[in-house]
Amino acid sequence: MSITIREIAKLANVSIGTVSRVLNNKETGYTEETKAKVLDVVKRYDYIPNSAARALSTQSTKTLGCIIPDICNPFFPELARGIEDMAGSHGYHIFLCNTDLDAQKEESYVYTLLERQVDGLLFASSTATTPKNITRIQKVNMLACMMKQSLMSILITVLEFIQLPNILLRRDILLLPL
Repeated sequence: MSITIREIAKLANVSIGTVSRVLNNKETGYTEETKAKVLDVVKRYDYIPNSAARALSTQSTKTLGCIIPDICNPFFPELARGIEDMAGSHGYHIFLCNTDLDAQKEESYVYTLLERQVDGLLFASSTATTPKNITRIQKVNMLACMMKQSLMSILITVLEFIQLPNILLRRDILLLPL
């Protein structure tokens, strides 16, 4: 089991709050010497943050669900790569779900992603607007967007995904390389 911030604090002889400030890169409340002590313990014990605990306090999992209809279609891996690159540049991780054009599989993925409390959902699917999915998403006040492939180019319009922290995705058009 990984070391906890409580144990880091004890080993570094500082408060839990100080450990938290150092780990979250807060710029006040500790000296450079204290920061070095905390980071030394973190490195020595290979500290891995508890993402579930962090999500409880921040109300964000820093994850997004991306539902695509067919990973074998050459367009969708490119789309997933672009989404992952963009999300990663903002500190988010992606759960990628391939539905195989199966509405039941998609509904199962929506349920699972909501259960995992992702911060948002991105759909590239023709069945994403099923009443069951819409109801589930609205019920938890989930941010979601639908992506459509232009027949003329590889332009993905990202719609209605503007309230995510750090403005991860806006009402933009992303140009993804083919």
